[in-house]
Amino acid sequence: MLLSDTAFENAVNETARHLWPQAAYSGSTTYGGRERDGVFETDEMVHMIESTTSRRKEKAEQDTKKLARLAKNMQSQHPMKGVKGYFITRDEPTADQRDAVRRFGDGLVVSLSYSQFRRQMIDAQSYLDCRINYPFGSMFDRDTESRTETADLISPQFTTERGDILRVSNIIQSLAQGDGFVLVGDYGAGKSTALREVFVALRSKYFSENQTGRFPVHLNLRDHHGQTNPAEALERHARNVGFQSPTHLVRAWHAGYLTLILDGFDEFATVGWSGQAKLLRDIRYTSMELIRNFMRGPSDTGIMIADRQHYFDSYSELSRSLGLRQQTTRLYINDFNEDQIREFLSKKGWGEGIPAWLPSRPLLLGYLFSRGMLDQVMTVDHGSSPAAGWNVFLELTAQREAEIEAGVDGTAVRQIVENLATKARSKNDGMSSLSQDDILGSFQSVCGFSPDDRGLLLLQRLPGLGASSSDD
Repeated sequence: MLLSDTAFENAVNETARHLWPQAAYSGSTTYGGRERDGVFETDEMVHMIESTTSRRKEKAEQDTKKLARLAKNMQSQHPMKGVKGYFITRDEPTADQRDAVRRFGDGLVVSLSYSQFRRQMIDAQSYLDCRINYPFGSMFDRDTESRTETADLISPQFTTERGDILRVSNIIQSLAQGDGFVLVGDYGAGKSTALREVFVALRSKYFSENQTGRFPVHLNLRDHHGQTNPAEALERHARNVGFQSPTHLVRAWHAGYLTLILDGFDEFATVGWSGQAKLLRDIRYTSMELIRNFMRGPSDTGIMIADRQHYFDSYSELSRSLGLRQQTTRLYINDFNEDQIREFLSKKGWGEGIPAWLPSRPLLLGYLFSRGMLDQVMTVDHGSSPAAGWNVFLELTAQREAEIEAGVDGTAVRQIVENLATKARSKNDGMSSLSQDDILGSFQSVCGFSPDDRGLLLLQRLPGLGASSSDD
């Protein structure tokens, strides 16, 4: 969507105020009986702006002459300051417009597109080029350690609490309006993959709008343990992805130029849990301080967050811990349906039939394929194949949790889970609650020592381990 003349002038002036904060209350004014689109005076410089959506040569000549005369007047009034004029166009200036600025600007006026002007505050294109090559959450091929290509992805479907189906196009439109989303899904349901697709769509939208809208910033929260200040997190993120101007990313966030995507807060736990459910809720609240501080940022910033199902005891705890805004929508991402499974396997080169029991979780399907186990799983007897598939999934879960920050290997993680499952089945109903002593005792039995802080982080994250009610 292209900006109108008035909206474009306002966008340019808003950028100028953030670029020159000493002139934060400046903007359009009347000088010498003529209206000026923007005049911004700082301690060292006087900046003058004429902005236009026109691509006509005549408009460039008119505005440049206007700027040059004003610049000369400013030089006489402020002999100790520098003076510079900017002729800013919504689109890339035409060759005729640039030529007009050179001929009539008297060396005091430069011609810039809006994207070039904004780059003085933040080079969004450079950031987006860096970010697309950095890992997205937990999404990668465990054999090659290479990131999944967009062409291999299956477009996700999101379901609202009312049962409405939303697609990526609906999501990015709402994010552009400053709305918020919490994406809920089980382990391996494809949350990181879905967030990457949202990022790619927002990135494409930014470029299609001639780099005049907000641009997306995607943070892996696993990279930000212990951080509570959004500015510090953005600077670390910039350095991680290889963006050369970390402070510019912070400045763009304060200016409201970002759409934030935050992935992996279930890997963002805080140490100190001793097993009590009440204390665990307090720890979860404390560990979400960075997200709450992001929520307190510019009110019109769209934010999307991924949430592992059952990480919090209730939605009210989630909302309180994350500091969600009123305009936040809860979305669910489900396992693949039959059509999505067929499309996924087709992209992987599998053209044969699909057994009804085949697990539909995207991470498990991708894992089976990448390990070369799909043929083997497909050919086993139907009576044993579900167990074989879920056996692999449990192995993957254990290895993945160990990789995060467990301090124990994947084999030990699996043994802890199996030990806990055995204890649960030994109860009268086979599904009874596990006590603090049960959980810590399983760790001790498998590992031979009590869990340290890293081990406690593991126990907080294990799927299925959590308080069964808010009173427990």
